[in-house]
Amino acid sequence: MDGGSLTLPDAKNPAAINFPQIVFDTETVCVIPLSFFTSSALCTIIDKGPLLSFKRANSLLTQTKGNMVLDIKSLNSIFGD
Repeated sequence: MDGGSLTLPDAKNPAAINFPQIVFDTETVCVIPLSFFTSSALCTIIDKGPLLSFKRANSLLTQTKGNMVLDIKSLNSIFGD
């Protein structure tokens, strides 16, 4: 690779990032550490999503049935603090 096809980042046109729904569901219950937002961590969440540790949590007071969210404490060992 000679670098001829590389381009400079454009602040006016940032890259689009699509987060999995489980990240939004988890965010309503607890704070997600920044280490979960690295490229490798997001790829792991997307690729191995169903195999990760989950817990049931009520995100809103009006909900009677809990949602499944990421178990942050157990996943810290994988993604770091």
